[in-house]
Amino acid sequence: MLKMLRYLLILIVYLGCAKSDYRGPNVAGLSYPQDESALENILNKIFKDVPETHIPNSPILLIEPHAGYIYSGRVAAFGYRILKPEEFKTIIILGPSHRHYFFGASVDTLDGHKTPLGITPFDKKLIKRLLKAGLKHIPPAHNKEHSIEVQLPFLQYRLKDFKVVEIVIGDCDLNYLKNLASKIFEVVKKQNVLIIASSDLSHYHSDTKAREIDQKTIEIISNFDPDGFYQKIRSGECEACGGAPIVTGLHLAKKLGANMVKPLIYTNSGEITKDTARVVGYLSAVAYKKKEEEINASLGLSDHDKKTLKKIARSAINAIVRNEKFVMPELTDRLKEKGAAFVTIKKMGRLRGCIGFIVAIKPLYESVFEAAQSAACRDPRFSPLSQEELREIEIEISVLTEPVLVEDTKEITIGRDGLIIKRDSYLGLLLPQVATDNGWDVKEFLNHTCLKAGLPPDAWKQKGTLIYRFGAEVF
Repeated sequence: MLKMLRYLLILIVYLGCAKSDYRGPNVAGLSYPQDESALENILNKIFKDVPETHIPNSPILLIEPHAGYIYSGRVAAFGYRILKPEEFKTIIILGPSHRHYFFGASVDTLDGHKTPLGITPFDKKLIKRLLKAGLKHIPPAHNKEHSIEVQLPFLQYRLKDFKVVEIVIGDCDLNYLKNLASKIFEVVKKQNVLIIASSDLSHYHSDTKAREIDQKTIEIISNFDPDGFYQKIRSGECEACGGAPIVTGLHLAKKLGANMVKPLIYTNSGEITKDTARVVGYLSAVAYKKKEEEINASLGLSDHDKKTLKKIARSAINAIVRNEKFVMPELTDRLKEKGAAFVTIKKMGRLRGCIGFIVAIKPLYESVFEAAQSAACRDPRFSPLSQEELREIEIEISVLTEPVLVEDTKEITIGRDGLIIKRDSYLGLLLPQVATDNGWDVKEFLNHTCLKAGLPPDAWKQKGTLIYRFGAEVF
């Protein structure tokens, strides 16, 4: 009898003192410092060095790298710098599986995740609902996976009183990823959640090759085209170890109302190690909802800025055609900000060249410089400009706003909007002034943009064709 009572007492005490089951930390001391004060110091230093980025609304999705902090920590901080301390109570982190091969996605079901900065609890109620919606728990997928863990100290540094949901994604086809986004959306659509897609970009190419590949990745992500991005990942044209999390995150962000993806910063490991033979690319980007009045807002270029850009374009063309030295004029801070621009060259009123950048990934002055030289000598529709033609040409610069996905063609306004149409690997762009110069209505504008993309004129009506609109300041 006494033995039985003693056993029951021990059992009661054990049950009353049952410990929570936390994951990690697995890569403390490898990807980031394992000492709390050392980790705080490196985060303090990183964020002190990162300028604040303003977006008009709360972020819906962040795309963040997951390398060691000495390599990609500063890049990641550009995205996390946007977050306000009490803005989100639940964060859903989507990470790729590096150590365990499986098909599908796995949600972690433990109680939380440890780092040197403390314990981040899991949102158990939300996890339960995700499991009920059809998500699985595959334990090996989470063991020693670093892509999610390295995001946590940034969140702990920036936010207060929040919980996370960790989802590791394995090898999946596009339909699975779209369905995964739909399942998550149905569970979280009435909550204020932040989605984080964890991914590095190209791996182990030369600096030049990496930038070429990553440029394509940044452009298609900025165009909010997850399906096109998936296809380019599969074909090898784009590279991202977290391609599946990015595709899922973009689809989910769209469902949650995002209509804009803004690249914040890109770099690669070569800038840190100085080894440019084998580098890894890093991107920080944010998706959010941009309001109509913000989309149509002025680009904020002064008359002086416009004159400087015109001077840069003209001098850049002279330099490449005459093989003479280019001298950069004094630049304002506005011209050093990232900007997308096209340069159009006309001769006696007729097009002689037009090339530019759709996405703002370079400082505006660099975009204009490169676009001007490319329009003069690299437009495949024309022979390179000759020295004799320099006196006869007119130069027009179009500085673009960020492209916005069109849900209904009634959103398009002739004279205000330029168009981008994309279907699979086909892409066409027409500037706003093209429609007004030709007297087109919206339907004709759409038809001609399809033709510019190499598509049938009515391809814009077909499912799977993406339409974007953008504004431009033309001078």
